[in-house]
Amino acid sequence: MSLYQFRRKLSFLISLPYSLFFNFYYLPFRQAIKMPIILYSPHFWSLKGRVVIDAPQVRFGMIRLGLFNASINNEKGFVWMNEAGTVIFHGSFAAGSGSVIKIGHPRAVLEIGDNVSNASSLKIDCHYRINIGKRGKFGWGVIIMDSNLHRLKNSDGTWVGKGYDAVEIGENSWISSQCVILPGTKFPPYSVCALGSVLNRDYLNGEKGLYAGRPAKLIKTGIWKDMADNTIDYNEI
Repeated sequence: MSLYQFRRKLSFLISLPYSLFFNFYYLPFRQAIKMPIILYSPHFWSLKGRVVIDAPQVRFGMIRLGLFNASINNEKGFVWMNEAGTVIFHGSFAAGSGSVIKIGHPRAVLEIGDNVSNASSLKIDCHYRINIGKRGKFGWGVIIMDSNLHRLKNSDGTWVGKGYDAVEIGENSWISSQCVILPGTKFPPYSVCALGSVLNRDYLNGEKGLYAGRPAKLIKTGIWKDMADNTIDYNEI
């Protein structure tokens, strides 16, 4: 057994009581008994709201929160803060160590498609609506937020916008490390967001391809990331 495998198994065993509690606290008995949600070094800040698993099959460990993935980011554990909203899982999901899921409003809904994963340090701050499509992949240090958490005013005292808006991330999207996704973002399916970019608008009228910049814009079409075939051969010359 490698050190990497040992660390993951040790974290699983130490956190097993928390996983048991979380499953039976949030899920109906017929689902909780299968232990579909596994937590790794969790920190509970608020245990309100609802968790729903709406998937064809509920199985052991299909949702893993705080999983150590040997990323270059060394943050540990996982933070859960649900202040009365709803989190819906449509299948398997993995958020790496150092990740945070915050549901900040009773009407907020975070919806996550099947086979979504993150390397580490995924920060989701949901106060309204965030929808992540199936097979979405996220690098380390990605931030997703649907609220500005404040509002600005014009010089005449009127508000500038409402301060929040829904976020939609299309299926099979690749969001590279250290990207920031802001309120109102609608990202096309089968598209790529380059390292460190900022998404802040509706991009669905544009083409699928590579988006980059702060704020991001479409810089190249006709390329995508094949989630099933994206390995690099370091022996190539």
